[in-house]
Amino acid sequence: MKFIFIFFLFFPMLFQAIGATITWNTFQTIKQWVQTTWTVVDVKENRDSDGDTYSPVLEYMCGSEQVEKGYSNMYSSSYPRIGDEIEIYCVPWESSFIQDSFTWKYFGVIFVVFPMLFQIIWWGGLYFAWSKGRKRKRLLASWVQIQAKIVDVWYNTSLQVNGRNPLRITCQYDDKDTNMVHEFYSDNIWLHDISSYVKKWDMRDVYISVKTQERDYSVYYMDIWDIPISSS
Repeated sequence: MKFIFIFFLFFPMLFQAIGATITWNTFQTIKQWVQTTWTVVDVKENRDSDGDTYSPVLEYMCGSEQVEKGYSNMYSSSYPRIGDEIEIYCVPWESSFIQDSFTWKYFGVIFVVFPMLFQIIWWGGLYFAWSKGRKRKRLLASWVQIQAKIVDVWYNTSLQVNGRNPLRITCQYDDKDTNMVHEFYSDNIWLHDISSYVKKWDMRDVYISVKTQERDYSVYYMDIWDIPISSS
């Protein structure tokens, strides 16, 4: 578990460092280039086992009045339209070398943004688990604890993820004061087998809400914190 935590913490940071380096070097390089506009005058076709791809033939000026002609290094499965104009960067001392602006401006940024989104999801999940545990402790401190008997373990067929249905536990509690039997259901448990944690007729802690000094059996929490929420 510790290794997984360290991996998800530092692995995205490695990509961010690489992305930041690429972005910095790219923008420093672009400062020496000339931004211009190219016009598609023809289309170069490339055929291979994956199908046909097309690269536009371009006319542009790179830091002078001389019109240059060259091929874009970007191939696409869609056919470019002759007459289209798009921004590019060219190198004055090697005018045949051209790059589209998006690739060179934002390639490094992708290495920064995507790991950042991953980190947001990761830390969000940790915060959710922490807040849920904190809320559980706060609620259970003021609720009444009872022992309910496990009467069934069943698959929740109303919920399915990757072809799997979670398990749920059904418990019953016989209230001797009112001669009523109350039934409780656990949260979803994403394990293939919980027989090592749960056995029929065993007792399990259930916490009941108390309103105006009376038990409200419709608001409850079944304690399943001793059961892993999913298989490893």
